[in-house]
Amino acid sequence: MVIGGIATILVLVPLALAVAWRAGRHRALAARRPGWADEEARFARMEEAIASIALDVDRLSESHRFLTNALVADPVHTPARDKFGGRSK
Repeated sequence: MVIGGIATILVLVPLALAVAWRAGRHRALAARRPGWADEEARFARMEEAIASIALDVDRLSESHRFLTNALVADPVHTPARDKFGGRSK
């Protein structure tokens, strides 16, 4: 039981020190950046643009799904085949 406690201490203490050092280093790097507020605004604009692109892609996929189902439902009497004289059964 004593050996397990010593092994735990030998593993967890260096791990805790590494996490604390990394967190302190991250704070120091963030404090040195003077234009961080500009980057936050830029990221917000990028997030908004990506969300609008995702919405448009969703609309396109719904349109594609609808048209595919419409063509599969009645492939003989589609407007394009009626207009251009396509093959019929």
